[in-house]
Parts: sequence; C-alpha cells; structure tokens
Amino acid sequence: MNRILILALLLIFAAGTVAAKDAPKTAKTTTKTTTKTTTRKKSVKGTRCEAMTAKGTQCTRTAQAGSKFCWQHQPGGAKKPAPKKG
Repeated sequence: MNRILILALLLIFAAGTVAAKDAPKTAKTTTKTTTKTTTRKKSVKGTRCEAMTAKGTQCTRTAQAGSKFCWQHQPGGAKKPAPKKG
C-alpha cells in the first residue's frame, strides 16, 4: 500500500515537473540580482577626483564640492578636510 502511494506521488511530481518545463515562457522574465555595495562619503556632486596617481591610475577619492579634485590633490597644496561634528 505504501509503495503504491509513493509511486503515485512520484508520478504526480514528475508530471508537474515535465509540464513546467514544457510550459510556454512569458514575455517578461525577471531575475533578481544581488550586488555588493559599499558606502562611501560623497560630495555634493558625487564626482570622482580627476587627478592621476603615481601608478598612473585615477584617484579613487571623491572630489570636493565645487572642484575637480579631492582634498589631497587640490591645486596650491593639500589640506585635509575638517572632521565632521556630531
């Protein structure tokens, strides 16, 4: 009796699996993609510093508001930004 029940369940499951594979696909297919994000401090514009490093790559810091360069690559000397209060 248990064998018959198990066989019946397997047949029902197999039929559902085959039917799902043969079913026509809908026009829209949605895929959920997860990405790893990192939080970085951004300036008002959120633009990247345009200076080139000694290795020949672009600086990865964020440019200061109203400038094309980060705090380290400002023309006229480097000044660290003031620490944020609070």
